Amino acid sequence: MTINFVPGQVWFYRGEGVRFEGFIGSDHLHFSNQHKLTPFLVEGPGGDPVPPTMRWALEAYASGALIRLAAPVENVARKLAAKRELDGEEIRKKDKFAVLRRFIVTRLDRLGVSGGSDAKLNQIVAGLWSEAPEEVLALQVRPHPRSVRRWLAERGSKGERQLRQLMSMSGRVSRAFRLPSPIRDKLNESALLYWSDRTLSIADCYARLSREIGLLNEERVRHGQIPFEVPSKEKHRLLIRSLEGFDTYKARFGEKLAKLRFEGCGEGLRASRFLELGCLDTKYLDNLIIVDFEGKLPLGKPYLTAIIDVFTCCIVGFVVTFEPPSIYSALECIKRAHSPKLHLLKGGPRYALLCNIFGRFSEVIVDNGLEYAGLAFEDAMADAGTAVRWAPVRSPTFKSPIERFFRTIDSLLMHKLPGTTLTLEARKDLELNPVEEATLSLPELEALLWEAINLYHFDIHAGLNAIPADIWDRERRAYGIDVIADVRQLDKMAGAVERSRKLTRSGVQFLGLQYNQKDLTSELLNDFATIAPRLGADRGARSYTTKIKYNPANIGEIHVWNEKRKRYVTLPCVEPEYALGLSKKQHELIQDFAKARAEAFSSKADRLRMRAELSLKIEQTYADKPAQNRAKMARLAQSPRVQEVIPHGVVLALEDHNGEPVNVIEHEPLSGQRSDGGRLSKRPVRGGTKRATKPAPVEQTSTVEEPKFGDFSIQKYKSFGQ
Repeated sequence: MTINFVPGQVWFYRGEGVRFEGFIGSDHLHFSNQHKLTPFLVEGPGGDPVPPTMRWALEAYASGALIRLAAPVENVARKLAAKRELDGEEIRKKDKFAVLRRFIVTRLDRLGVSGGSDAKLNQIVAGLWSEAPEEVLALQVRPHPRSVRRWLAERGSKGERQLRQLMSMSGRVSRAFRLPSPIRDKLNESALLYWSDRTLSIADCYARLSREIGLLNEERVRHGQIPFEVPSKEKHRLLIRSLEGFDTYKARFGEKLAKLRFEGCGEGLRASRFLELGCLDTKYLDNLIIVDFEGKLPLGKPYLTAIIDVFTCCIVGFVVTFEPPSIYSALECIKRAHSPKLHLLKGGPRYALLCNIFGRFSEVIVDNGLEYAGLAFEDAMADAGTAVRWAPVRSPTFKSPIERFFRTIDSLLMHKLPGTTLTLEARKDLELNPVEEATLSLPELEALLWEAINLYHFDIHAGLNAIPADIWDRERRAYGIDVIADVRQLDKMAGAVERSRKLTRSGVQFLGLQYNQKDLTSELLNDFATIAPRLGADRGARSYTTKIKYNPANIGEIHVWNEKRKRYVTLPCVEPEYALGLSKKQHELIQDFAKARAEAFSSKADRLRMRAELSLKIEQTYADKPAQNRAKMARLAQSPRVQEVIPHGVVLALEDHNGEPVNVIEHEPLSGQRSDGGRLSKRPVRGGTKRATKPAPVEQTSTVEEPKFGDFSIQKYKSFGQ
């Protein structure tokens, strides 16, 4: 015999209760299944079910699969104490007399004393005092025999005197509401009403409860019965707060807030080395207005797109644009992530470390926005040797590394800039006009962002407990940095396409701008001359029709398709001081303004003059979210949380509640080289196709309206040049 199995003892083995009945022979044990009332058998050496042996019992006990259940406890307080896993230090703080009780009952168990008269117990306990430790003697208390007898009977059993069972539970057990059944039902119904209707406060629900009980009491008085007492406000409040959980919070505030409050975040994104996994996202900097002070042109409120390395938490690339999130801003950010940060070398030896934060990611995580839904982004990233993984829908915490970085940028920089977003009361108190105060130039904003990011890289990261730049440097020395052959291929693969554009000796005219570089244009003309049809060609200058690609976020250059060599040739704009960094939308806005003024808009001087004259005030718009749909009380009545607090339920029409599981998207990263021969993906486009909208009917009127551009009328600018 090894483990002292006592007949009648109940053990617990992998979810099943087994009761020890006795020994079979010298080594086999007889257990009975408490649920099936059949002999408990295990798999033998040959695979057949056999009675367990002592060796099996030793292995199961050592692995934690076989657990002996404590003797059943009838007292509610003792049951609660058995469930609480408090350590000795916590128990001593809560009840200093617990060590006294343990000393007495364990000594009496050794002596075999389980009861007796008061005189006998008093005599035995007095004899134990000479062996008491200093911790017990310091209490200067000797218990009454009746208390000792109760401890022996209720505080565990012989050999199972746990300290948590010897702690007093006075004041540590929730008291049940001792209320009449009708009042208890009304109280429970009022608590569920609070969690069912977001518009009602606790005070509103209590007022309704008092009114209903008042009406009930009037009826009882008419029948000669004693009226009920209205529960106190505190009892009503405590019941409501005790119901708080995922189901009730979801019913009152919506599933999204309930998940943020109660649902665990899971393991999160993991990477085994640097440049294995990148996380890309965009943040709207709605508290700033970027102004071109030289041209006096408000460029608008910017968007910050950044990509972070999950393993090192380093910011590998970022870009500031004035267009909503798009495939073009994402690819521009990827391009910058592939480029060494050479301008940081001017900052000294310390910043030289940051110059090497660049490279090609094996996989990039993006959200489910329409800008990433099409095949163009996925195919362009595949050409670069980078896989694309889409985050689960409506799961912002899935991309927690980049979200935490955006919060860091807010605290380091954005909330400290003049004109930051404030409440209406704060603006009045400080007498601030955010439209006038929140103005920066684009170079100023980018310089501030670089300083904030550099500080972030050299500060200890709370999640890593290390400095991100140091981790990146160690990884760089160990593995080297993977790069793609040509980052400019990203623009050429996923740019916006314009077909049937003419190429002449002057280059290509597009959006009213000229794109030309003498050597490149000559090369294109020579190549087109060998493949263009000769019919109708004269001896003079010729023009050829081809397609171009461009980035709508930056019209400073275009990419012209060379049909002969099957590649794109990049032509810059001949007016880089105007076009470089300018978006297509802003350029069209300037054109509309010039058209509304009925002025010429053809020469370089005209464009620069109109750009200097245009001054728009950016209006902040805030769209309040629609209220969440209200859940019904019957839906909550069957919630496990509600049933735990209100076991009797409520007289309501009940419905089943089914939760929705969180989807986990598995993935396999692509290799660095494409093995599909560059073929397009056959999957359907994510997000579907947009449904065409019918144009609104045009009303015939004889009134001549003044010309408009964007959301602004020309009336605002009639006196602009005066």
